[in-house]
Amino acid sequence: MKEPTLFLGKPAHLNRQILSKELGSLASFGSPADSPSGCVFAWIALPRFRKGNTDDALSLAPLYLKESLAQALLLKRQQEVQS
Repeated sequence: MKEPTLFLGKPAHLNRQILSKELGSLASFGSPADSPSGCVFAWIALPRFRKGNTDDALSLAPLYLKESLAQALLLKRQQEVQS
């Protein structure tokens, strides 16, 4: 990551030490109880929007820190088939 990033939710809190070590002052954290919602993201984006900086919403993609359960099960099934 090359720009300041806000980490929210319990997983971010559990990995705070690692994220802080890797990112230093680029990482900031909300409360462990924070559950991000659309209004939170809108509030975070408001300063950029006021400056005229916008993104194509259809080209945005989330950055997951952990694979989903569906991905893990699919990978496990693929490995079993190959064995």
